[in-house]
Amino acid sequence: MFGINEGFDIVIGNPPYGANIDNLVPLFERLYPNTTKGFKDIYKLFIEAGLLGLTNRLGILAYITPNTLLRQPRYKDARSFLRQFRLLQVMDFGLGVFEQVVPTCVFTVQKCSGENNIVLYRDLTVQSHFSGSIGSVTAKAIPRMPF
Repeated sequence: MFGINEGFDIVIGNPPYGANIDNLVPLFERLYPNTTKGFKDIYKLFIEAGLLGLTNRLGILAYITPNTLLRQPRYKDARSFLRQFRLLQVMDFGLGVFEQVVPTCVFTVQKCSGENNIVLYRDLTVQSHFSGSIGSVTAKAIPRMPF
């Protein structure tokens, strides 16, 4: 694609979510076996496609997704898949960032080993009582943990 044979240095995206993919599940299970073990949501497939199909061997993936990825048990397969790589940063925005959109988060992950990974986490949800600019929010350094 675009004359690039070994993948992109960085992929930035806002994958779709909530689409009805029921009639394509058998195909997606073959193409994206790491992120179709549990609940089938199309944005999980985009995570696997972005890391395994679009980024180069040390590439970075930056996505804005529903923050259900962070909390809900049915997204455990996607979280487990992400643990294979170096998760750099997670910003949890919660509700109200975009009008009429689900609670969101932004994460960046690098396509290299996640061993001894420290994740920078920023809680920007209403519950955090955040006010001001994003740059003023201190990131919490969180060691890599199992989901």
